[in-house]
Amino acid sequence: MNAPKIDPTILPAIDLLTIRTAEDQLLANGAVVQQTVTNLTLTHPLIEQCYFENTILSENDFERLELTDVIFKNCDLSNGNFEQASLYRVQFENCKLVGATFDDGYFKDVSFKNCQLNLANFNATKFPAVTFTDSRLSDVNCMESTLSPVHHLRFK
Repeated sequence: MNAPKIDPTILPAIDLLTIRTAEDQLLANGAVVQQTVTNLTLTHPLIEQCYFENTILSENDFERLELTDVIFKNCDLSNGNFEQASLYRVQFENCKLVGATFDDGYFKDVSFKNCQLNLANFNATKFPAVTFTDSRLSDVNCMESTLSPVHHLRFK
C-alpha cells in the first residue's frame, strides 16, 4: 500500500473555493485548514497533493472527483455525492463520511483510519487496494463491488 506523496508541513494555505474559478477545476499543492464548504456542485474536480484538516465538506456534489496524493484529517464529508470518484494514494483519518456516496468509484492505495462510514454507498466500486482500520461501517452498501485485496480489516 502506497501512502500519499505529500508533506503537509510545507504546503501553503489555500482556499478550497478557488477550485470553482479554476478553468479545469484543479486544486493542487496546498493545505485546506478549518474551512467549511457545503452544498457546492462540481463536475469532475481534480485535487492533487493537498492536505485537508478540520474541514467540513458535507452535502457537496463532486461527481467524477479525482483525488491523487491527498490527506483528510478530522474532516466531515457526510452526505456527499462522489459518484464515479477515482482515488489514488488517499488517506482519511478521524473523518466522518456518514451517508456519502462513492458508487461506481475506484480506490487504489486508499486508507480509512478511525472513520465513520455508516450508511455510505460503494456500489459497483473497485477497491484494488484499500485499508479500513478501526472504522465504523454499519449499513454500508457495496453491491457488485470488487473488494480484493482489502487489507487491515479492523472494525469498531
